[in-house]
Amino acid sequence: MRRKPKQQRSEKMLQLILEGALDAVARYGMEGTTTRHIAERAGISVGTLYHYFDDKADVYTALQDRMSSQLVTTIRALIPNLVQKDIGTAVADVLHLFLAELDRDGGKQLAFIRNILHRSFDRDVGRIEQVMMELTLMYAAHHPEFATIKNLPRVMYILFNAVTFNIIRHLDSPSPHVNSEQLIEGVSQMCVAYINSQMPAES
Repeated sequence: MRRKPKQQRSEKMLQLILEGALDAVARYGMEGTTTRHIAERAGISVGTLYHYFDDKADVYTALQDRMSSQLVTTIRALIPNLVQKDIGTAVADVLHLFLAELDRDGGKQLAFIRNILHRSFDRDVGRIEQVMMELTLMYAAHHPEFATIKNLPRVMYILFNAVTFNIIRHLDSPSPHVNSEQLIEGVSQMCVAYINSQMPAES
C-alpha cells in the first residue's frame, strides 16, 4: 500500500476501495478483476486508486489484512464470554462467528475467501491461530481441569489445524457434503472428543 491513512478522509477512501474490490471480485472473479473494475465499483477514478495502492494485488493484500484483523478483533472481544462456556459451545460459537462474518455482506467476503484459498494466506491463519491460543490460555485459567492436559499448546495446535482444514475444504467446495450447521456440530464434537481423550486418567 502506498500510504497509510492519516486522516478520516483517507480511511474512508480506503474503505471505499476495499469494498469496491469485494464487489469486483464477486462480479468478475479475482483474476478477471482489474484496477479499473475496482475503481468503478468504488465510485472513484483509477488515478485515485493508484494514489493509495500500487496494483490490484496490493489491494487484495490490504483486503486480506483488514478481514483477518476484523476477525481477530471480534474473537478477542468475545474471549471473556467464551471462557465461561463449555468447550463444545465455545468452539461452536467461534465457528458461528467466523461464518457469520463471511456472510454478513451478502457473501462478498466469502467469494473473496474462496479466491484466496488458492493463494498464500499463511500470515492470516497465523494471526487467527495466535488469538485462538490467547483464548485457550484464558479458558484454561477459568477451567482448571482443562489446564491438566499434558502439552496443551500441542493439543490446541493439532485442533486448530484440523478445524482450519475442515473449514477451508467446506468453503472451497462449490457443493459441500454438509451444510454450515452440520459442519459446526461435527467439528465441535470432534474437538470435545479429542480434548477429553487428552485428559489425564482418573486414579
